[in-house]
Amino acid sequence: MMSRSLVKHFDRFSITPNPLKKNGNDNSGLYFLYSLMNHNCISNTKSIIHCVKDDSSSAQIDVRALRPIKAGEEISTRYVSSNMGLPTRRELLLEHWGFTCNCSRCKDPSELGTYTSAVKCSSCQSGYFLPSLDLLKEWSCNSCSKGLSKIRLQMIINENTEKIRTATRSQGPKIDVLKELIVDLKDSLHENHFLILQVEYILVVLMSNSIPSLSSSIKNKNITINNIDPSIWKEYTALCEHIYYVMNKLDPGKN
Repeated sequence: MMSRSLVKHFDRFSITPNPLKKNGNDNSGLYFLYSLMNHNCISNTKSIIHCVKDDSSSAQIDVRALRPIKAGEEISTRYVSSNMGLPTRRELLLEHWGFTCNCSRCKDPSELGTYTSAVKCSSCQSGYFLPSLDLLKEWSCNSCSKGLSKIRLQMIINENTEKIRTATRSQGPKIDVLKELIVDLKDSLHENHFLILQVEYILVVLMSNSIPSLSSSIKNKNITINNIDPSIWKEYTALCEHIYYVMNKLDPGKN
């Protein structure tokens, strides 16, 4: 039997969606070869968990390339979600895996020009507070150089997170409520902020399900817009294009 101290040094892979889920219980897998792969926030592979044949008591993990991998290039995976801000990713990686990520995304305060962590500057109204590469230092506005303390930053994130929870908690999220929420969030966050992207994704799903002809077309992988209101279709595609634009920079090859 493997000791607890040894298990801590291997990557534990949560199975979601879980093909082994029984009686409502989640499972995790320990994959020795997979655990040797290093993390990169812009990894060049994706991992797929599936049952081995018809054996519901076990599962295997497949690692597949997201894009062409050059000879000599390290094959990497991702330990945390790509739809997280820089501070959250770095803190999780440091806390659970014991290292500070220095990938191209983490070394760039703008996160490859996406600004998915950027908070609007209330002083100059034209700039954004960008993450400091030092987790303990305050953020600086890219326009007026005003500083933002970590405490104040966390307050802004917590306030907006609570708004999202409130909008999605009571009897399920509603399309009009989420549209208003996105406008509200943009008052303090960059339009590409990861919290706004999360709301936009929920909104896309709701809109897909609320339009019978669109929902049916997506399920059949044959999208037609003959019976869809042009204004709704324009709004729907704009949301999809925005999400794709940002995520294709942060997670190229997966979308």
